[in-house]
Amino acid sequence: MKERKAPDHTPAVKPVEKIELSEKHIKLRIVLVILLIVAALCAFAAAILFWRSTDAGWRQIAASTGETNCSGEFIFFYEISEGGLKGTEELEAVSAAYGEAAVKAYRLFEPSVRFEGMRNLASVNSAPNQTVTVDETLYNALELVQRFDVRLLYYAPVYALYDSLFYSLNDELAAEYDPYRSEGTAELVARIAGFVNDGESICLELLGEGKVRLKVSEEYTSFLHMNGFAAEDGTLTYLDFFFLRNAFAIDLIAEHMTAAGFTHGQISSLDGYSRVLKDGGTFSMDVYDAAEEGVWLAGKMTGEGAMSAVRLRSHSVGTSGTGHFYTFADGQTAHPYIDTADGLYKSCIGDLIAYSHGTSCAEIVVSLIPIYTAESFDGAKTEALKEQGICSVYCLGREIRCTGTDVGITAFSYDDRVYTVRQIG
Repeated sequence: MKERKAPDHTPAVKPVEKIELSEKHIKLRIVLVILLIVAALCAFAAAILFWRSTDAGWRQIAASTGETNCSGEFIFFYEISEGGLKGTEELEAVSAAYGEAAVKAYRLFEPSVRFEGMRNLASVNSAPNQTVTVDETLYNALELVQRFDVRLLYYAPVYALYDSLFYSLNDELAAEYDPYRSEGTAELVARIAGFVNDGESICLELLGEGKVRLKVSEEYTSFLHMNGFAAEDGTLTYLDFFFLRNAFAIDLIAEHMTAAGFTHGQISSLDGYSRVLKDGGTFSMDVYDAAEEGVWLAGKMTGEGAMSAVRLRSHSVGTSGTGHFYTFADGQTAHPYIDTADGLYKSCIGDLIAYSHGTSCAEIVVSLIPIYTAESFDGAKTEALKEQGICSVYCLGREIRCTGTDVGITAFSYDDRVYTVRQIG
């Protein structure tokens, strides 16, 4: 038998030919290679330049920081003066300055968390009946509120209830924290208001040179513990800026940006505070007619130059309501503006704007709250605010009223309603 061989699958390969490369034009080839490399580098550089370039004009600014901050509460637009890399450098500098201010504002007015190296509001809350030295900006904020003789800061336990109300996922849960819908919550708010207003249970003393002392009675402290207001570590929050917090924060940010030389911007909070920096250009705000039967866009207010503006509202139209308002299925909106006499949220007019070219947002809102939470609206009191340099814009019926002469008001018209403008004072 013949031996069987495996078939040979080796491909037929042509013999290798050695090709001699010509040594002619070697210098030319080297030059061409260098030119190609240079062209590639130029293209790469151009791509980087394009990627790093920023167009001149208005840009929304993000806070450049890795720290927890309050920038999520604000929308900040800034006008970049030049395009290209210079524009990028300006944008980065603005973002960095904004980040610094947003971190400080967040930490300074935080009522329950302390931060290393900063004497904030939590430092005061954690040391009742002791003398504490606080940051100068915080001391000035406490002094401003106390100067207007409003006891808003002392309602921290009530604010905790309202905070739970505003973040509720449904009406059933929200009703548990609403004093107008829950008898138990109404009784609790009334008890807290009694302590806040008796003048002995809680009182903040400003001692000068940044020193403060929060005096709290044992009875009030025991009451708060018994009703579940203590944190897991047993600490209590006695003071809270609550709806005033973003007013002081936006003022801090505006002052910080201005001090850093960045003045071509506008910043607004989600809950109604706005600051236009010195070179921030034209500013506008919507004017709403908030009546029992609904909310309508009645017109627009426009102004020029540095300005502080505050909007108080009993509706959540035109803003992010999360954490600041809660609207029930029946149309009622719970809001954060309380009457310091009883701790209940109140409003005598659906939408009220106040602005000033020389007064801070914090001073405006502290001046405005007693007017807004009164049993009935008194237009004469808004006119009186002009002595403080504060003007007002509001809608009554289908008439937009303005106590200032330095802003423009445009009234809107619809098929079934026509708005007009009236100058007051």
